[in-house]
Order: sequence, then C-alpha cells, then structure tokens
Amino acid sequence: MTMPTLYTVGYGGRSPEALRDLLPPDALVLDIRLKAWSRDQRWTSFNLSTTLPKFGLRYRHDPRLGNLDYRGDSVRIADTSAAVPLAHSVMSGETIVLMCVCRQPQDCHRLVVADMVRDIDSRISISHLGSDPSLGL
Repeated sequence: MTMPTLYTVGYGGRSPEALRDLLPPDALVLDIRLKAWSRDQRWTSFNLSTTLPKFGLRYRHDPRLGNLDYRGDSVRIADTSAAVPLAHSVMSGETIVLMCVCRQPQDCHRLVVADMVRDIDSRISISHLGSDPSLGL
C-alpha cells in the first residue's frame, strides 16, 4: 500500500508552466499564502484560478494556513486547526500540493504546515517538489 503523500512547492522564480511540470496530475494546488496577491500578476488568486485548470489542476486559496508574520522572522499560522481537515483529505486519497512563493521549503512556512499535517497522522509522507535534494527534506 502506498503511503498518502502531502506535496509542497514554491513558485518563486518559476513560470506557471514550470510549476505545472513539477506537480502530480489532477492535484489540488492549495495556495497557503496569507494573501493570494503578487506583483507578478501570473501568481494572483484570480489568474491562478483560471490558469491552473487549463493544466488539469484545481486551485484553492486557504489563508487560514497563511503565516501571520510573513514579513518577519517567525512563523505564526493563522489558524492551526485548518490542518485537521487537510490531513483527513490527504488520508482519503486526495492529491494536495501546498503552494507558497518561497522556492525552498526550509525558507517557508509551508514546511511548518506540512509538519503540522504529519503530526496529525504520522502515516502521511511529505514530498517537497522542486526543492534542492541536498537539503535532506
């Protein structure tokens, strides 16, 4: 039996097409930025909700998993209880990719969110897509 997997990815420095090439097919891309806004218009919630379905992907923004201190040096998740239904979805077989801007997970709150989900159910494995393999994450 395959372990349920929660994926994470950072879009920083990538095009939407390059992001698509990293993702499992038919995944739900869960945007966990506190605010789904970017100076690069390709990465706004509106544009992602129209672009990603063209790639066969689903998109949803969930600010509850955003970092309240995204401009600071710490991580404070807006609503940690939002990790519970996320863990249940992964365990039920849904393919979910946590997405944020930070290219490497060790620089991003998505690492904290992924660990929260795994703490809820230790059978969930975490895969950081497109990250530097030498980091050992």
